[in-house]
Amino acid sequence: MTVRLRPLREADLRPLYDWQRDPALYDHLVGTQRDVTWDEARAWMIRHWIPQDRDRRYALCPADSGEIVGAVYLLAVDGAQQALAFHIFIGDRTQRARGLGRAALQEALHIAFDDLGAEEIRLEVLASNDRARRIYDDAGFIETGRRLVDKRSGPVEAVAMALSRDAYRAR
Repeated sequence: MTVRLRPLREADLRPLYDWQRDPALYDHLVGTQRDVTWDEARAWMIRHWIPQDRDRRYALCPADSGEIVGAVYLLAVDGAQQALAFHIFIGDRTQRARGLGRAALQEALHIAFDDLGAEEIRLEVLASNDRARRIYDDAGFIETGRRLVDKRSGPVEAVAMALSRDAYRAR
């Protein structure tokens, strides 16, 4: 599967908002869901997500269609020079388990290390998300810690992982 990551546009915000309102999506993500109105979310996203400054947010699009099916974020890590935090979600349920996540990770690593000059990529994944953990392991990420996060079902374990530029280049 080939993907394209392009900067978010204002037209992408509504599908992102709609996907993020799905509680089932957050069953697989470390983050917590927030319930805000479309107008509140749109205004916030225009101010914080559309500008591409330290934080980069991309529409995840299969190369064959070009339509947004999810998002990839490369966010500056406070207090860590040249480190970026990787976040991904595939909001379109029909596009999950088709190899988009693996392809998006590879494209994001290329952007982060080769275009943005990152020295390290960090991420968190739920310990129970075996599919995502396998993708990160295959890419060379190593576990750096664990913590409990609150989910609808109660506390669950999240695994912190990191990949250095040197380890990326060696692969």
